[in-house]
Formats: sequence, C-alpha cells, structure tokens
Amino acid sequence: MRCSPHVSPCAPPRVPLSQLEAEEEARKKKTKAEQEAAVKRKADQQEKAQIAVQREALAKAAKRGHGEAWAAVAAKQGEVTIATLKGATDDACFAILDRNDASEEVWRKVFLVRKASAPAHFKLLDEKRELIDEPEDGCPKGVISDADTDHNVFNEWDMYYKSPPNSGQPRNPFEMARARAPTVAAPPPAAAEARLRPEGVPTALRLPRAPFAAVAAAGRGA
Repeated sequence: MRCSPHVSPCAPPRVPLSQLEAEEEARKKKTKAEQEAAVKRKADQQEKAQIAVQREALAKAAKRGHGEAWAAVAAKQGEVTIATLKGATDDACFAILDRNDASEEVWRKVFLVRKASAPAHFKLLDEKRELIDEPEDGCPKGVISDADTDHNVFNEWDMYYKSPPNSGQPRNPFEMARARAPTVAAPPPAAAEARLRPEGVPTALRLPRAPFAAVAAAGRGA
C-alpha cells in the first residue's frame, strides 16, 4: 500500500476531540471521587477517635462513681440526659432522682447503673446502693429494660426519672468570694464603748489635759 507523502507512516491515528474530552471528564470525576473518599475516611477516623475518648472518660467516671455517696456522684457527673444514658458504657453509674407517681412532689435519690450485656438494661439502686425491687412499677429486682415499653427509662425521662438540679454546676461566684473573705470582728456597741471611757465623758467633749509642770507653776503664782 502506498502512503501519502504528507503523512508519516508511523504516526498514531488521530483520536476524535469528543473522545479526548470524555476521557478528561472521566479522569476528573475519578480524582474528585478519590478526594471525597479520603475526606470521608479522615472524618470517620476523627469521629471514632472522639468516641473512644468519650467512652474512656465515661468509663473513668463510672469507676469513680462506684462506692461514692450520692451527692458526690451528682456533683461530678454533670447534667444527665437521654443522650448521656444512651451513650453510657457498661457499669456507668449515675446519680438521678425518681418517683413512682407523676403527682408526687418528693423525688427519691437513686443510682442508675448501665448494663450493656444482652439484653441491655439498667439497674436501679437506692441511696444505699441496694437493689430496688418494684415489679408493679416496671422495676422487678432492680432491672429496667431497654425495650420500647411504657416503663422504659427513655420514655419515662422527665416524668418518673430526672437529672438532679444544678448537677455539676459551679457555685455562685459571689458566694465563693464571700466564703473566702476573712472574718472581721464587729465593733463594740455604742453603750459598751461609752462605759469604757473615763468618767463617762464622751470623747468629743473631753478637753486635752495640761502638762503637770504648767499646772504646778500656776499654783505657785497664785
């Protein structure tokens, strides 16, 4: 076959412009997808690291909570919410308040201990850390199920269970400053101060005493 003198016999065939554009577009899409995947992968890693830190903090708080008095646990734990309970690790201990009747105004101090073993549930203990056995109120042998029932902790939160007021909140700064202020003795009453003055004469009316030498000279001159 005879080649045209104007065309090199080794030159590659020309690729249509539309095909080049399509390949470039595909390359850009692939690069973008890889970049988005890398960003998502990094975000997932950061989220997992944050969850691990939170779980470790909750685990430490749970260990500190066991054996401590109810007030001490309540002061350290901060506000307890449904999200707090759902994210609790195994054996996490919370100091909360509960009641058996929505009309009761007096709330009871109790401990709520997370048990992650299947089936997941909570243990309800009284202030002395003894199991509360109230089957008629949905708490047989201190067990409160995670199942979606009427007696579920999450469904009854703020009605039969709630976080202690001002849990974990710092004291009022004014009260803290007043507590640190030194104690100053009060001045004596006016009547007592008057009795301490010589001859009972008020300080404002007493005249300064003349020197003894001047009084003696005046007597000799007379």
